[in-house]
Amino acid sequence: EAMSALEIMDPKMDPGMKSVKYSEEEKRQRAKVAKELKRSSELTDAEILAIMDRCIACFVSWSQGHTLCHTILTCLYLRTENVEDEKIPKVLRVFAIGLLRLCKEVRDIVMKADIYEEEDFMTNLFKFSLCEEKPQTLVLHDIETVQASLESKKGDNLSIGLASRLGLIRNLWMMHQALGDRKVAETKEILLQIGKDLGSVRETQKLGSEVAYGFDLDIPREIVPHHPPRIVATPTPLETTLYFLSLLKHIKRMLRVKEDIPKIEDALLYFQGLSVETPGIVARSHLLLMLKTEGSFMGKGHVSEFVRESFRRFCPSFDIAELDSNMSLFLERVSKPVCLIFRLFCENRARQRRKIGKLLADWNILQQDASVLDRKCQTLMSKNQIPMGRGVVGVPYQHPCFSWVFDQTLCLLTHYIELGLELGLYARRELPPAYWYLEYLLNYRLQNRTMTTRSVDSKYLRKLDIIVATNKKSEAKGRKNRRKKNKKSAAKPPATAEILMIEAKKDLCRGLYKTMQGLSKTGTLSFPELPFGSDELNFKHRYKEFLQVQQPVPLTYHSYLNHNQVENTSIQLLLGVAYKSFESAKIISSAALTRTSLLPADLLQTKKLIKVAKMNMITLMVTQKAMKESMKKGDTTAEQMLCDYAVEFDFSVHMTFPIIKVIKKQARPELKKS
Repeated sequence: EAMSALEIMDPKMDPGMKSVKYSEEEKRQRAKVAKELKRSSELTDAEILAIMDRCIACFVSWSQGHTLCHTILTCLYLRTENVEDEKIPKVLRVFAIGLLRLCKEVRDIVMKADIYEEEDFMTNLFKFSLCEEKPQTLVLHDIETVQASLESKKGDNLSIGLASRLGLIRNLWMMHQALGDRKVAETKEILLQIGKDLGSVRETQKLGSEVAYGFDLDIPREIVPHHPPRIVATPTPLETTLYFLSLLKHIKRMLRVKEDIPKIEDALLYFQGLSVETPGIVARSHLLLMLKTEGSFMGKGHVSEFVRESFRRFCPSFDIAELDSNMSLFLERVSKPVCLIFRLFCENRARQRRKIGKLLADWNILQQDASVLDRKCQTLMSKNQIPMGRGVVGVPYQHPCFSWVFDQTLCLLTHYIELGLELGLYARRELPPAYWYLEYLLNYRLQNRTMTTRSVDSKYLRKLDIIVATNKKSEAKGRKNRRKKNKKSAAKPPATAEILMIEAKKDLCRGLYKTMQGLSKTGTLSFPELPFGSDELNFKHRYKEFLQVQQPVPLTYHSYLNHNQVENTSIQLLLGVAYKSFESAKIISSAALTRTSLLPADLLQTKKLIKVAKMNMITLMVTQKAMKESMKKGDTTAEQMLCDYAVEFDFSVHMTFPIIKVIKKQARPELKKS
């Protein structure tokens, strides 16, 4: 099902068609060019610079998932037999060897991480060498020698351009090696140098002059006779520069995660945010390799220790040291599924949805183990005469372990639905049940987080004791009312940015669902009958993976129909509830912006949610205004009020929550019957 999210005509997946027949004269000419290439020692600096730029563009295209024979191997200067030819200019030979060694380094990193799919990266070398036999020190020495010779020609822009391209290849190679060896300080220095090289490359891009030889786009057919006959469009100079800048940005953020994010919750939020930005396979591979360093988590300790601290922060009212003998074994069992969640967010977006179904079975078993551990906890606490409650302020929570496991399970379930919406897997008629189900999951998660955050906080309890003591001394009615209000507000702990985002998304789901209900009653949003199958069958198919977990209780299509009975509810009431939900989502999202704990990716997503809520509020205001105008004209039935309008869903602002547009239908010319 997730494969249907891949673009069918994507050039990486589509074999294409290129029907070319060469005459005998053209075949002889192509063979002559290939032979004369070895004797082409009279290349100008401008031609060498143009060849370098095109080779770098081919490298970017290969890094984005195209095959080696359609990209790198189309350059005849990068072929193994030409790299060793002394008649080819040394600057071009050194550049070619450095680029091939860079390809080998990138390929090793991607294969070591092992998260690539066929649309991400192609590892086949087609029996060609990437100069693995050449010692690294010798290759680097040759690059540095030629680069220093070119940089000594001050005032010559072409020489500076050639030197910057050699430096770019060398520094990219060293950056990947430094990241693989976890050398943070050295990586930061190399990133600064790569930025300078990119600036020099951009300034000298227009100095190159194209050559009529050096690249043969029909080589793939000679390497693999049955290979698809297609031509891969290489990136433009601007697209090549943007690719490297994006790679540098993601690597800088990775180093920040490794140094400045000590909590596993913040690291998971970062992984989620990075996944939304859809980085390339190279950045995602580095991220996964950085996560697991010699058996430790981000090089700072075992995963179980991070999970233990996460337990304590999630349910601070309970000290898990009380279960130390049983907790250690449980934490060891939790560690692997937690690492698999991090690995999940390193996959590409189209593959994540399928893999979530495989993870849910493990978390269902962990729910059962957590329930057993909680019962042992309750028995231990009762022996020590310590009361436990469910969401009671100042009292240890009675389900500390299950609540943490339950929250991770809910994260996977909500991500499953959100991915379906983002990838466009849901048909138009499946959007109302999707947002109804998503609201159900978000509401469960919000309740779970709210109950566990009512922790034993000394400052909070002192404030509550003062309020209670003041209430006992006071007898004035007005003052009593004010203190009751203060006490009620004190019973609710301050919401974190994550809780605010959950609540904002829940309100958005409710607003979208109620808007669809109201527009369906007007006939503006209608769904034709299915020629095959049924809505119930589609519902079971879409959410069959949810049957793997016992909690939350999987919903059925009949419960959706019962909840969707709005025959006795007015359209104005449904749209009014939707407007209030969007308004609440806007206010809560704005409050989340004030939290300093938001990561840059979450900050951008929050701003998008605010925009979606505002635009949908405007849509509802315009819709209600149109309904009032129709009522003035005498239209009383729901079908008459908005008969001239149609509904569109705009996912351009946010990939999960659309902007609903109610637009006037355009008059279509009638077709003449033949």
